[in-house]
Amino acid sequence: MKKIAIWTLIIISFSGCENNDNTVELMLQNINFEFIGRNPFNPLSTEDIVPGNYVISNQSEWNALLSKIDTYNSISQAFTTTTIDFNTYQIIAVFDQIRSSVGRTIDVTEIVENQNNITVTVITGGSLGAINVTVQPFHIIKMPISQKPIVFQ
Repeated sequence: MKKIAIWTLIIISFSGCENNDNTVELMLQNINFEFIGRNPFNPLSTEDIVPGNYVISNQSEWNALLSKIDTYNSISQAFTTTTIDFNTYQIIAVFDQIRSSVGRTIDVTEIVENQNNITVTVITGGSLGAINVTVQPFHIIKMPISQKPIVFQ
C-alpha cells in the first residue's frame, strides 16, 4: 500500500518587484492514494479494456469495470479491496494497450493537487520479456474524492 503525504510550498517572486504584492503563491500537495490492484503477470489476464485513464466516481461504474476485469478470470479477487465508499473516495484506473510480453508495466506514481486541478503521473515501462504472451497492463488505486478536474501526464 503506497501512501504519500508531503506539503510543498513554492513562492515565485517576480523580478524587479519591490514589495510582496506581486508574489504568487502556489500550493502543491501530494495526495494520499492506496493501491487496489494491478494486472498479474498471467497469460490469461487480457482484459481487453480500451486503453486509457479512467476516473470512477460511483458504484455502477466500478461494478462495470470489475465485471469487465473478471470476464475471463477472477482477477479482482486479488485486489486489496473491491468495496469503495464513493462518498469519500474515487478510483483511478489506468490501462495500457494489449501487449505481447509479460515484462510491460503501467503505474500511477504520483498524484499532486494544485490550485486548479489534480495531476496524476502515469509511467509505462518494463522490458520486453522473453515470454511471448498477451497481457494488458493496468494499475488501479483509490484516492480521496475531489471536485477538481483530474489531468493525467
